[in-house]
Amino acid sequence: MQPDSIILALARHVLALAGAWLVSHGYMGAGDVEQFAGAILVLGALVWSVVNKFKVGKVIESALESPAGTTRADLDVKGSAT
Repeated sequence: MQPDSIILALARHVLALAGAWLVSHGYMGAGDVEQFAGAILVLGALVWSVVNKFKVGKVIESALESPAGTTRADLDVKGSAT
């Protein structure tokens, strides 16, 4: 199983638990839980996308600054360290 799939599955379960808690305490109706969970997942995906694009940009910068003969493995190490 991919790490992304595990994180998304965990997020769905946490949101379902949070939604159930909010409904049981009267903060929202049962029909609002799907909208709440959907909105949180969309915002999470947006943040995840921005962070991923930032990391890719750092790897590209490292590649451009690297001397000739640098391998892909070297770039992965440099990209994850920053």
